[in-house]
Amino acid sequence: MNRPYKKLLLFACILSTYPVLPLTVKAADKAGEPLLIDIRGQGVGRPYPVSGSFVNTAGTEDGAMISPDGNYLFIQTGPWNFTGSQKLAGLCKSYRHSIGYNLNDCQDKSKPETTIVNEVIGTLSPSVRPDFPKGSIANGKIRHAPGFQIPMVANGLATFPTVFYGFKRQPDGSFASPFKIAFDDSKAITAPFGLSVSPNADGGMTFVVAWNNYLNNLGDDKPDIYVGRFMPDRPHSLGTVTYGAELGGDNFKDIQTTLNPVPLPSHKGTQGNPYLFMASESLPTSLWTDDEETSKDISLYILTSGTFPNGKWHKGNLPRLINTKEHERQPFFDGTYLYFMRGSNIVRHKLNIADPKCRENPSSESCWGAEEMILGVRNPANLPSSVIAVGEPSVAQYQGQKILYFVYVYVRDPQRFKEITDVDSNIGWVEIDKR
Repeated sequence: MNRPYKKLLLFACILSTYPVLPLTVKAADKAGEPLLIDIRGQGVGRPYPVSGSFVNTAGTEDGAMISPDGNYLFIQTGPWNFTGSQKLAGLCKSYRHSIGYNLNDCQDKSKPETTIVNEVIGTLSPSVRPDFPKGSIANGKIRHAPGFQIPMVANGLATFPTVFYGFKRQPDGSFASPFKIAFDDSKAITAPFGLSVSPNADGGMTFVVAWNNYLNNLGDDKPDIYVGRFMPDRPHSLGTVTYGAELGGDNFKDIQTTLNPVPLPSHKGTQGNPYLFMASESLPTSLWTDDEETSKDISLYILTSGTFPNGKWHKGNLPRLINTKEHERQPFFDGTYLYFMRGSNIVRHKLNIADPKCRENPSSESCWGAEEMILGVRNPANLPSSVIAVGEPSVAQYQGQKILYFVYVYVRDPQRFKEITDVDSNIGWVEIDKR
């Protein structure tokens, strides 16, 4: 989904479906109730939340990415309230100061909903969230960098701690055995997003992420695409973050990273939520990104010579059939279909790879098939467990089945507060292209 912690950090810094799944999978993943999603496309099965106690918690789970073989699931997660991050600016709006919001004085006893901006929820148990940094948690609450002050914008910088975890599929079909992929950052606020993985022949994985390195901008103060490698089942450091004494110890002093920028033709503008498609017999290596901030469109970069990531890249054009007047984001390309989020729905378009021109640069509308709905929300209901949005699609081929993993936002408790509805985000799955 839209990453609220990423958007808030950017804002502040700008000064700113008949095959049947195997019985073991059915027993593990279909143990719970199906998700209440009111639109399903042709051949789409019943969607379910990822089961078990390791992936979905009371905290926020986002950024779902399944490995192509379906054996590893990656998420971005933190022990905070999704609603609190979404509604922060409104809940903490300052009427006593000439600023947009005040995180240092955001607890109105007459408005209990203001507490959700700081509340710690979910688990930090080492068995479920190993080595989760706790430097942004103080006295049982999220500590939002009180030293930062941005005139006319904010008093205090929103710092919702978040890291990536990978989970390995177990013999019964569930996901467990978490391993952390993150910066060595005591506050867990140095937060890349949009992890995309591609397996290597040696058992490792190449990955790309979007990240705004505030100490080393590549062209502007917006996210850019970085690449790295890790071995699954092992913790992996993205680098080391140190803080200076200024601003109460919240000021970035240095960031040393193991990530390298992908040398795209230009880093200007937003490159977010990347998906890396490695070359096949008929298609070149490509990077698909989005811009959730300005254009609200998807971009395509094609490797025209050399080897990933350091060859020559060409930025292709996508037709208005793909980039409409609506908001398109979170692309995933499997070599045949481009999946993405449009509005509050997950849709896809088929690429005509039989045409050499479409393989080289799919800029013509004739290269693409009509829109196909996968999952969607027609009339969001303010009812417990009702899903109000879906996104972050990624697809795996697992034991002969095509399975789509996604993020869903659902109503957790419509009665908890008077002014707002308490919602949460979790990870779900659904079988697609059933015959």
